[in-house]
Amino acid sequence: MFSQGERPIPGYRLERFLGRGQFGEVWAADGPGGTLVALKFIALQQKTGIRELKSIQAVKRIKHANLCSVNAMWLLGQDGGVLDDHEIDLLIRNQSREAPSQTLAIEATQVMQNPQYLVVSMSLAEGSLEERLKSQGEGGIPREQLIDYMLQAARGIDYLNSPVHNVGGEMVGIQHRDIKPANLLFAGDSVLVGDFGVAAAFGEYDTEATSVVGSLCYMSPESIKRMPSHSSDQYALAITYYQLRTGTLPFEPTVSFAELVDIHVRGKLRFPLVTDHEREVLARATSTDPKQRYATCVEFAKAIAAPSEPVQPKSRPLPWPALLGGSVVVLLLVAAIVWGIFSNNGSEPGNNDPQPQPHAIVFEPEQTNYTLSIVPTSPRDDLDSDGQSVADINLLPTDKVRIKATSTNVLYQPLDQEFTYDQLVRDDWKVALKPIDAAAMLEKVTELATGGNWEEAQKLFSTAASIYPELKDKPTPETIELQGDPDAITHSPRDNRIATALSGDATSVLGLLELAEPKSEATHVTISTLPNQIHLPDQIPWAVLMQDSVAEVISLDKSGKPYEIDLGLPKVVAYRQITCSTLSPDGKSILVGQDHQSVTLLTITTGDKPVTKLSMSSFATRVDAVAFDPSSKYCFAMGQSGDGGRWPANDVSEASATDFKIADFDEEIISILPLSESVLYVFTDSQVIRLQIPTDGGIAKSSKVESLSSPLLTARLSDDGKFLAYTTENPARPLSIIEPKTGTLSSLQPPDITGVVEDFDISSDSRWLVYVNEDGGLFVIDLTKQPFVPQGILPSQGERIKFVRLSINDADVVTLSEDGTTTWWNFVQLVLAAGQ
Repeated sequence: MFSQGERPIPGYRLERFLGRGQFGEVWAADGPGGTLVALKFIALQQKTGIRELKSIQAVKRIKHANLCSVNAMWLLGQDGGVLDDHEIDLLIRNQSREAPSQTLAIEATQVMQNPQYLVVSMSLAEGSLEERLKSQGEGGIPREQLIDYMLQAARGIDYLNSPVHNVGGEMVGIQHRDIKPANLLFAGDSVLVGDFGVAAAFGEYDTEATSVVGSLCYMSPESIKRMPSHSSDQYALAITYYQLRTGTLPFEPTVSFAELVDIHVRGKLRFPLVTDHEREVLARATSTDPKQRYATCVEFAKAIAAPSEPVQPKSRPLPWPALLGGSVVVLLLVAAIVWGIFSNNGSEPGNNDPQPQPHAIVFEPEQTNYTLSIVPTSPRDDLDSDGQSVADINLLPTDKVRIKATSTNVLYQPLDQEFTYDQLVRDDWKVALKPIDAAAMLEKVTELATGGNWEEAQKLFSTAASIYPELKDKPTPETIELQGDPDAITHSPRDNRIATALSGDATSVLGLLELAEPKSEATHVTISTLPNQIHLPDQIPWAVLMQDSVAEVISLDKSGKPYEIDLGLPKVVAYRQITCSTLSPDGKSILVGQDHQSVTLLTITTGDKPVTKLSMSSFATRVDAVAFDPSSKYCFAMGQSGDGGRWPANDVSEASATDFKIADFDEEIISILPLSESVLYVFTDSQVIRLQIPTDGGIAKSSKVESLSSPLLTARLSDDGKFLAYTTENPARPLSIIEPKTGTLSSLQPPDITGVVEDFDISSDSRWLVYVNEDGGLFVIDLTKQPFVPQGILPSQGERIKFVRLSINDADVVTLSEDGTTTWWNFVQLVLAAGQ
């Protein structure tokens, strides 16, 4: 977000990057008078950023020898400028309004300067205790040194917790809520408690929060339940002590979120690597009952500082029952009877109904929202509750619980089930939502990616692959075998179809495949001979096969009779008079270039003969290349000696022609790709040229893009015109990508790319270029990242692939091998699996 040397705040120069979190960055900065400070930049677009603003606002005036001081704070606007101080209060007020006032909040926010970052100036520490722990290598920080650290930190925390701070006119205590080694800083021999990003006044809690606040590894049971106590920071400090003392946390490092919640809530922390004395102190400081903990953090620190040598076991005294004999039993029995009589407060003797006992139900996955209703055996209050992640509930063994739960993670099914007490006990009070099946997961991931949310899709795919590893390890394709070997191939992006001429044993057929339906069978139509080119006009079940001198029009669903359009000269010996042809991007016209110095326009209509000859124009030379511009409004032809012509796409005639020419030109033109009415790229047998055509024709302005040392194979323009890619037979530079807007040329070379590129396609959003190499391996290039670097997404399947296309929504990639095998792969799955 920021760079060394920048001055985002007047008087402060960024000197050294210190770290990055989920919502911002921290820099060491040179401040006024040469003072070094830490500047924390917090993005305010997230609710967490607003929460941190509120927290720092609450503690900014608090000063203590063991608290990291907040020196100043600013807001940065969209333009990077510093906003007035009143914007901070205005922002907090707008974010703090109750639900009924949301309209007012929106109106007030609209007059603000739309702050982007909160910037906080703090004391610059030398490092954190987490860093010091890592520098120790094996084991933890020496105990004597650590005790001193703990006492200093405890003094800072106790002062913060004390009700001596004026917040909003009230004297309150402040909870830090995120005590951990990373937030205990050191400067010289002093320890400072820092990072007040989630601090809050006692009794204040984010009631709209959708998850617990703080770091779960150090979080007290009551904080998990979103009801923190005065000793919640002590709980975290005790775990921090154990980690700094031993280098480990008091639970297995591989525990899941739900297991960790269960460990805290049920008091299952274990402290095996310290002395008995330390273990006893830590157990008290981390009691699940806040009232059982020490009165202050300093009291805890002094208790842990007591001599730590293991206490030698002494001879156990005889228990009281053994000393007093049966008299104790009698006394206990009498006491029990007396208690039974007087504990009923005057009710009938023997009315000892069992009382509901507290339990915590932990939900999986994380952030599961629940609503539960207790089905009791006898009426009582407080039977319904709702919340997230952990449910605190009072149950009798005879009760049942109706639970409805949904996860914010779309990969899990909703739950609506009744549980008995015994079921919950057997499941260790854990309720796990079932994941949806693998196919449904992949569908949701694909929807995200094809909608442009590739980053979110990557996160969701990682979760999905952790549940179903085969999504990453074994992508499963769909295949169809065509009846013959592919020859000429075409693709209709509008109708999402592929057509290929197939040669078989003494027969020729046209194979048609619907890309959107990989499981559907291919359609095969018998043809008289293999064509030079194939066109699939828009929205009609016909195909146009370009032969040497005729256009053969055939019905794909056998609803009409085939016919021919003669495009050759009469009384001329048959030879290839049709030199080239192209279908317009809108699929409604076909432009045909001819050897006998003419250009013909075919149009698509309706009726028994839906493809007809519309118009024709003479041309100066033999026509070598024809094309339409991306809008289908203009068509172009070029031929020998650099002669060219442009016509309206609905009228190819001498009257409508605009003639142009490349001066001093004597090369064969292989292909042309228009960008607009006046700009086109020309590919010859030796170079790539960019042409600028004058409005009224004449000599075109030409500029050389690059030389070609090998013949052109394929050239293609992205749908939005952002990229023009082409391939050649030169293995040293097999693929080049031009960005026409800037003129930038990127030529991929070994070792980034190996071998000749057989075919490629560009996604509809111009993000991906997918290609297949001569070995049959499938690769992808992310066009949003520079430099362009290919990434393998599928190894060779053992067949040479002649053709690759992305489906209309970029969800699938379809390959056609030389033996006629057509294969559909989930393109999103291949890309995301390769990125894991």
